[in-house]
Amino acid sequence: MSLSPGTGSIGTSASPIQTSVTNNLDANTGGSGNVYLLNSGATILQASSAGGTLQVTSAGSLNVKGNAQAPTVRMLTSLGSNSGIIINATVGQAGGNTTIIADGSGTITRAGGPSVVGASITLQSTTGSIGTAGAPIKTLTTGTITSSTGGSGQTHITNTGAGVTVAKLCKRRSL
Repeated sequence: MSLSPGTGSIGTSASPIQTSVTNNLDANTGGSGNVYLLNSGATILQASSAGGTLQVTSAGSLNVKGNAQAPTVRMLTSLGSNSGIIINATVGQAGGNTTIIADGSGTITRAGGPSVVGASITLQSTTGSIGTAGAPIKTLTTGTITSSTGGSGQTHITNTGAGVTVAKLCKRRSL
């Protein structure tokens, strides 16, 4: 399914466009347009972009197979899904804010050589691992990386870029 309104927005943060796509999904808008999508199952995201915010939430696993670019990018799995996110393409853009959050025991993994890009990068899972020792999440920033997980989850990140500030690199704890 392809969504492309030109320069208008696709959904809003309070009312994302709800889809039930079991195949490929892509959404592109320019200008200051935003994209807010909520897919009811596993999602394969192809190349998608927005002039403002690009937010994709999946009730199942989220496989980013095409570049996902916007000044603000958020790739999320739904609360209670315990679903993971696979990065198969570049997520984010230089100077932007990029957030990737896998719910519950969902992991964030990387396949191949793509990177997570942005001036500010957040990687989070409740108890799942972020990257692996053999395939760490590749980031490209000279800004801030915030990463958190809990339980037995581990964090493996490698960054390209000088002057990085690591805001948090810790296990997340339940209160």
